Amino acid sequence: MTNVRFQAGCHCQRFDVNTERSLSRNTRLPEMKLCPHCEQDAVWRVRLHSAPDLHFSMCFECDSVWLEDQEMSDQTGTRFDKHMLSLGRVPDWKDIEKLGPVK
Repeated sequence: MTNVRFQAGCHCQRFDVNTERSLSRNTRLPEMKLCPHCEQDAVWRVRLHSAPDLHFSMCFECDSVWLEDQEMSDQTGTRFDKHMLSLGRVPDWKDIEKLGPVK
């Protein structure tokens, strides 16, 4: 089984659970939810700088987006550009602020 882990100052990395068992408890990193669409990156809770009350979850690898109350699966969600256009906003990736990983 492969999980995604986050290490400060590094990108998300995949670790094999069997290999990770050899790590001491002090070096374990918090688990992060792997994107169900691309399985290449973690999913992040985000908001927009220009609209701080607008929160959603997003994968930065494939730009998949899930609303806060939406179940997160490979059958749900939309893309960042489509989501912004549906809100009458221009898609601007610089406007995104990461709040923390989805666990």
